[in-house]
Amino acid sequence: MKIIQIVFICLMFSLYGFAQIVDSKSSCNYLEVKVPTGEPCLKCNGKYYENHHFFYKNDTVINARSYLKLFDNIHYNGDTTTYTNPAGFLRDEENHKKVYFLPNSYRELEVLLYDFTVKKDFVFNAVQKIVENSDTITNTFFKAKVLKTDSITTNGTKRLRIQFDAINTNWFGDIPVADTLEWIEGIGARQGLIYPYYYDDELLCFKNNN
Repeated sequence: MKIIQIVFICLMFSLYGFAQIVDSKSSCNYLEVKVPTGEPCLKCNGKYYENHHFFYKNDTVINARSYLKLFDNIHYNGDTTTYTNPAGFLRDEENHKKVYFLPNSYRELEVLLYDFTVKKDFVFNAVQKIVENSDTITNTFFKAKVLKTDSITTNGTKRLRIQFDAINTNWFGDIPVADTLEWIEGIGARQGLIYPYYYDDELLCFKNNN
Protein backbone atom coordinates (compact mmCIF):
# COMPACT_ATOMS: atom_id res chain seq x y z
CA MET A 1 0.00 0.00 0.00
CA LYS A 2 2.85 2.37 0.80
CA ILE A 3 4.37 1.75 -2.62
CA ILE A 4 1.08 2.64 -4.31
CA GLN A 5 0.88 5.87 -2.30
CA ILE A 6 4.43 6.85 -3.26
CA VAL A 7 3.73 6.23 -6.95
CA PHE A 8 0.57 8.33 -6.71
CA ILE A 9 2.46 11.22 -5.10
CA CYS A 10 5.14 11.09 -7.82
CA LEU A 11 2.43 11.10 -10.49
CA MET A 12 0.84 14.19 -8.93
CA PHE A 13 4.15 16.03 -9.05
CA SER A 14 4.64 15.07 -12.70
CA LEU A 15 1.21 16.44 -13.62
CA TYR A 16 1.32 19.62 -11.56
CA GLY A 17 5.04 20.06 -10.98
CA PHE A 18 6.91 23.33 -11.03
CA ALA A 19 10.13 22.40 -12.81
CA GLN A 20 12.60 25.25 -12.68
CA ILE A 21 14.88 26.40 -15.46
CA VAL A 22 18.01 25.97 -13.34
CA ASP A 23 17.84 22.24 -12.63
CA SER A 24 20.71 19.77 -12.91
CA LYS A 25 18.26 17.18 -14.25
CA SER A 26 17.09 19.41 -17.12
CA SER A 27 18.38 19.72 -20.66
CA CYS A 28 17.10 21.21 -23.90
CA ASN A 29 17.82 21.16 -27.62
CA TYR A 30 17.63 24.11 -30.00
CA LEU A 31 18.05 24.21 -33.77
CA GLU A 32 19.82 27.15 -35.37
CA VAL A 33 19.59 27.64 -39.14
CA LYS A 34 22.13 29.90 -40.81
CA VAL A 35 23.10 31.04 -44.27
CA PRO A 36 26.51 29.50 -45.01
CA THR A 37 29.34 32.00 -44.73
CA GLY A 38 32.06 29.70 -46.03
CA GLU A 39 31.92 26.99 -48.64
CA PRO A 40 28.39 25.99 -49.74
CA CYS A 41 26.85 22.98 -48.08
CA LEU A 42 25.85 20.53 -50.80
CA LYS A 43 23.63 18.42 -48.54
CA CYS A 44 21.59 21.11 -46.76
CA ASN A 45 19.87 22.97 -49.62
CA GLY A 46 21.95 26.09 -49.18
CA LYS A 47 21.41 26.27 -45.42
CA TYR A 48 23.65 25.63 -42.48
CA TYR A 49 22.38 23.90 -39.36
CA GLU A 50 23.58 23.85 -35.77
CA ASN A 51 22.00 21.77 -33.02
CA HIS A 52 22.60 23.16 -29.54
CA HIS A 53 22.15 20.80 -26.60
CA PHE A 54 22.25 22.72 -23.31
CA PHE A 55 22.83 20.81 -20.10
CA TYR A 56 24.06 21.42 -16.56
CA LYS A 57 27.11 19.80 -15.03
CA ASN A 58 28.37 20.43 -11.51
CA ASP A 59 27.86 23.51 -9.40
CA THR A 60 30.24 26.26 -8.37
CA VAL A 61 30.43 29.30 -6.11
CA ILE A 62 31.19 32.69 -7.63
CA ASN A 63 31.09 35.91 -5.60
CA ALA A 64 29.60 33.96 -2.66
CA ARG A 65 26.66 32.73 -4.80
CA SER A 66 25.94 29.19 -5.94
CA TYR A 67 25.53 28.55 -9.67
CA LEU A 68 25.06 25.58 -11.95
CA LYS A 69 27.55 25.35 -14.80
CA LEU A 70 25.85 25.46 -18.20
CA PHE A 71 27.39 23.67 -21.18
CA ASP A 72 26.49 23.64 -24.86
CA ASN A 73 27.03 20.57 -27.03
CA ILE A 74 27.08 21.85 -30.63
CA HIS A 75 26.61 19.57 -33.61
CA TYR A 76 27.05 20.98 -37.11
CA ASN A 77 25.35 19.38 -40.06
CA GLY A 78 27.75 17.34 -42.15
CA ASP A 79 30.15 17.01 -39.19
CA THR A 80 30.25 13.85 -37.08
CA THR A 81 32.05 15.63 -34.24
CA THR A 82 30.18 17.17 -31.31
CA TYR A 83 31.83 20.22 -29.75
CA THR A 84 31.30 20.99 -26.06
CA ASN A 85 31.62 24.61 -24.97
CA PRO A 86 31.10 26.23 -21.55
CA ALA A 87 28.14 28.61 -21.94
CA GLY A 88 28.08 30.30 -18.53
CA PHE A 89 26.52 29.99 -15.09
CA LEU A 90 22.89 30.13 -13.96
CA ARG A 91 21.12 30.45 -10.63
CA ASP A 92 17.58 31.27 -9.55
CA GLU A 93 15.74 32.73 -6.57
CA GLU A 94 12.27 33.76 -5.39
CA ASN A 95 10.81 30.27 -5.84
CA HIS A 96 12.53 29.88 -9.23
CA LYS A 97 10.73 32.92 -10.67
CA LYS A 98 13.92 34.89 -11.31
CA VAL A 99 16.89 33.45 -13.17
CA TYR A 100 20.33 35.08 -13.16
CA PHE A 101 23.05 34.46 -15.72
CA LEU A 102 26.81 34.94 -15.67
CA PRO A 103 28.35 34.77 -19.17
CA ASN A 104 31.44 32.62 -19.38
CA SER A 105 33.47 35.56 -20.73
CA TYR A 106 32.48 38.19 -18.12
CA ARG A 107 31.96 37.05 -14.54
CA GLU A 108 32.02 40.41 -12.78
CA LEU A 109 28.27 41.03 -12.59
CA GLU A 110 25.34 38.77 -13.33
CA VAL A 111 22.36 39.51 -15.56
CA LEU A 112 18.71 39.05 -14.64
CA LEU A 113 17.84 36.85 -17.62
CA TYR A 114 14.27 35.81 -16.67
CA ASP A 115 11.66 37.33 -14.37
CA PHE A 116 8.38 35.42 -14.35
CA THR A 117 6.72 38.01 -12.09
CA VAL A 118 6.44 40.61 -14.88
CA LYS A 119 2.99 41.72 -16.05
CA LYS A 120 1.50 43.07 -19.28
CA ASP A 121 3.06 46.35 -20.55
CA PHE A 122 6.09 45.96 -18.27
CA VAL A 123 9.39 46.79 -19.99
CA PHE A 124 11.93 44.14 -19.08
CA ASN A 125 15.56 45.16 -19.29
CA ALA A 126 18.43 42.69 -18.92
CA VAL A 127 21.56 44.76 -18.30
CA GLN A 128 25.07 43.93 -17.17
CA LYS A 129 27.39 46.64 -15.89
CA ILE A 130 31.08 45.89 -16.22
CA VAL A 131 33.68 48.02 -14.45
CA GLU A 132 37.07 48.12 -16.16
CA ASN A 133 39.81 50.50 -15.06
CA SER A 134 37.32 52.75 -13.25
CA ASP A 135 35.14 52.90 -16.39
CA THR A 136 31.64 51.45 -16.30
CA ILE A 137 30.47 49.66 -19.43
CA THR A 138 26.73 49.01 -19.72
CA ASN A 139 25.85 45.98 -21.81
CA THR A 140 22.14 45.63 -22.62
CA PHE A 141 21.43 41.99 -23.39
CA PHE A 142 17.72 42.35 -24.02
CA LYS A 143 15.03 45.01 -23.69
CA ALA A 144 11.39 44.57 -24.67
CA LYS A 145 7.81 45.19 -23.57
CA VAL A 146 5.51 42.44 -22.34
CA LEU A 147 2.70 41.98 -24.88
CA LYS A 148 0.69 39.43 -22.92
CA THR A 149 0.84 36.60 -20.43
CA ASP A 150 -1.07 33.33 -20.70
CA SER A 151 -0.38 29.65 -20.15
CA ILE A 152 0.67 26.61 -22.12
CA THR A 153 0.27 22.93 -21.21
CA THR A 154 3.20 20.56 -21.78
CA ASN A 155 2.90 16.88 -20.83
CA GLY A 156 0.00 17.68 -18.53
CA THR A 157 1.84 20.50 -16.75
CA LYS A 158 0.38 24.00 -17.02
CA ARG A 159 3.10 26.61 -17.35
CA LEU A 160 3.10 30.39 -17.49
CA ARG A 161 3.99 31.86 -20.90
CA ILE A 162 5.15 35.46 -21.39
CA GLN A 163 5.31 37.07 -24.83
CA PHE A 164 7.47 40.11 -25.60
CA ASP A 165 7.44 42.60 -28.42
CA ALA A 166 11.01 42.09 -29.58
CA ILE A 167 12.65 43.26 -32.78
CA ASN A 168 15.00 41.01 -34.68
CA THR A 169 16.72 41.65 -38.01
CA ASN A 170 17.28 39.50 -41.06
CA TRP A 171 20.60 37.85 -41.85
CA PHE A 172 22.06 40.95 -43.50
CA GLY A 173 20.78 43.30 -40.78
CA ASP A 174 19.29 45.86 -43.15
CA ILE A 175 15.57 45.01 -42.93
CA PRO A 176 13.99 45.02 -39.43
CA VAL A 177 11.77 42.01 -38.83
CA ALA A 178 9.25 42.02 -35.99
CA ASP A 179 9.39 38.87 -33.90
CA THR A 180 7.78 37.78 -30.64
CA LEU A 181 10.06 36.37 -27.99
CA GLU A 182 8.41 33.84 -25.69
CA TRP A 183 9.36 32.69 -22.22
CA ILE A 184 7.94 29.45 -20.83
CA GLU A 185 8.17 28.99 -17.08
CA GLY A 186 10.40 26.11 -16.07
CA ILE A 187 11.77 25.71 -19.62
CA GLY A 188 13.21 29.02 -20.83
CA ALA A 189 12.85 31.08 -23.98
CA ARG A 190 11.46 29.45 -27.12
CA GLN A 191 14.23 31.13 -29.16
CA GLY A 192 17.09 30.01 -26.92
CA LEU A 193 17.81 29.23 -23.27
CA ILE A 194 20.33 32.07 -23.11
CA TYR A 195 18.43 33.97 -25.77
CA PRO A 196 20.64 37.09 -26.06
CA TYR A 197 23.30 34.86 -27.61
CA TYR A 198 21.15 32.42 -29.60
CA TYR A 199 18.11 34.48 -30.49
CA ASP A 200 17.35 32.75 -33.81
CA ASP A 201 17.11 29.24 -32.36
CA GLU A 202 13.96 27.14 -32.28
CA LEU A 203 13.16 24.95 -29.28
CA LEU A 204 13.06 21.29 -30.32
CA CYS A 205 12.99 19.38 -27.07
CA PHE A 206 13.01 19.95 -23.32
CA LYS A 207 13.78 17.15 -20.86
CA ASN A 208 13.58 16.98 -17.10
CA ASN A 209 14.72 13.87 -15.22
CA ASN A 210 14.73 11.97 -18.55
